[in-house]
Amino acid sequence: MELKNVYLVKKNGVVKVMNTFDDSKKEGTKCFGCAKGYPGMCPRMDIDNQMRIDKYDFIVSGIQSYDEKGKMKRFIVSECFDYKEKDNSGEKLSIKEKSELANSLMIEYFGAEDIDDAIRTQERLAKEGKLKTNTTIAEQKKLVKKLKK
Repeated sequence: MELKNVYLVKKNGVVKVMNTFDDSKKEGTKCFGCAKGYPGMCPRMDIDNQMRIDKYDFIVSGIQSYDEKGKMKRFIVSECFDYKEKDNSGEKLSIKEKSELANSLMIEYFGAEDIDDAIRTQERLAKEGKLKTNTTIAEQKKLVKKLKK
């Protein structure tokens, strides 16, 4: 089916192709308020993924529109089985808490006894080319110090 100047309207899992649609409500998508609404966490949010709304089984209701050239203009999700509300409690971690959390994650990731052991392990693996990034913690700390000056 050629999609030009049309709306795909999905309601309760059923898709209808329409030439006109009353969008005076200017309904926004729920994706940006979803805790899973990020590329890699939701197939809908993956930038290279331009599928039609009927191909996403987890989207219950929404609207997808195309312009006269067949290019997608809008994709609004109004109801989704996978929707999980973001935690907007406003609790912020202090810099010290963030640092402690990062250190504990690094110790766990490298199976180290302490943070110094984790840094040595990371640096060794970086030199061996066995890390996805070649930037070591020591190099990152130097960069942070340089940026703070």
